[in-house]
Amino acid sequence: MKFHIESLHLWLASGETRTLSFLPNKVNVITGASHTGKTAILDIFDYCFFASRHRISESIINENTLWYGLKIHVNDKVYTLARRAPSGPTVSSDYYFSSIGEIPDKAPKANIQEPALKVLLGADFGIDQDVRIPFGGQYLQTGSRISLRYFLLFNTISQDIITHSEQFFDKQDQPRTREALPRIFDIAVGIDTVENILKREKRAQLEKRLARLQKQSVKTDENREAFYGELAETTSRAMSYGLIADNSDAEQAVTTLQRMVVERETGPELFVSRKYEEVSAELYRVSRKIKGLRKFLGEYTKHKDVLSETADSLKPISFLRNNHADTVRTSVFFEILERLEEGLQEIKIEISKKNPLDSNVGELIKKLEGQREHLQGELQALPSSDTVFENEKERYIFIGETKARAC
Repeated sequence: MKFHIESLHLWLASGETRTLSFLPNKVNVITGASHTGKTAILDIFDYCFFASRHRISESIINENTLWYGLKIHVNDKVYTLARRAPSGPTVSSDYYFSSIGEIPDKAPKANIQEPALKVLLGADFGIDQDVRIPFGGQYLQTGSRISLRYFLLFNTISQDIITHSEQFFDKQDQPRTREALPRIFDIAVGIDTVENILKREKRAQLEKRLARLQKQSVKTDENREAFYGELAETTSRAMSYGLIADNSDAEQAVTTLQRMVVERETGPELFVSRKYEEVSAELYRVSRKIKGLRKFLGEYTKHKDVLSETADSLKPISFLRNNHADTVRTSVFFEILERLEEGLQEIKIEISKKNPLDSNVGELIKKLEGQREHLQGELQALPSSDTVFENEKERYIFIGETKARAC
């Protein structure tokens, strides 16, 4: 890329214009007495190229200027770029742009937005949205976009740099610019190209993707080994429970296990185990009923005993009514005796009743005891060794575990 500034233009408030021209492919040296505006020329360059703040002197220069402009050459193109003068410390967002390098006779009028102008010039500088900062720092993040402002470092040298013994580029007091220099140096001097940068970025992306795929491949291999190990253990247990044949190969074993977890087990080999469990459950239910009825009958008997004891404790009431001459009587004496006698009479009637509850419960208990004896006999007729029972339980647990793994 070839770039140089042909001329600098100032449109003054008086209606006049000032122009300063530069020679291409030459070192243009600006000399003059102190306070004659030499440094302001570099400040105007910076301001026209999208500076977010300015250092143009307000007295004499900025207070008398309406617009600042540059006529530039980028490769084989000629452009005019101008920006309205700042208002005090506030920079302007008004820009004028000519794609043929036209210089207005009077103060320019804004005709383009800053973002659009940056994109247009950036394309000529070979900088698009794909060109990013290759490595980050404290102020510049990796992957952030490269600004064409950074390339002005290679076009100007201020008085401070000429007399400096260690620095060779301007704006090294600005952290972002200081970090940008080593990141764009290779592009600026032609050591590297934008095409190469994009290729390296693409290669870096592919390398990251390859590393991720390799990591996933290793994890997949580990999972595969774990799966086959678990399958072998599951197959071995299924053979020990008689769920699959001992001579089944791996494919047959998997097919049988799949069928086992999706179909209901109804084979005749499980009939005895299921019958034993059904009879045992029914026997447990009948035994609980018998226990509950006996407990109820006992509580009912206790209730009747309490009523009898209460009736005995109320018998002195009749004696008091018939022999009350020697008794100290109050106003409610006879009323209390009357109430107690009524209670005593009700208790006697309740006790004397022949309630069929006792006989009904007794008959039900006898019936349930007969049913329990029948179930006990049926259970004894079935093979019910502890070993077989425990193995059957383990079979069901194993089937449940296998179903869970399959899901």
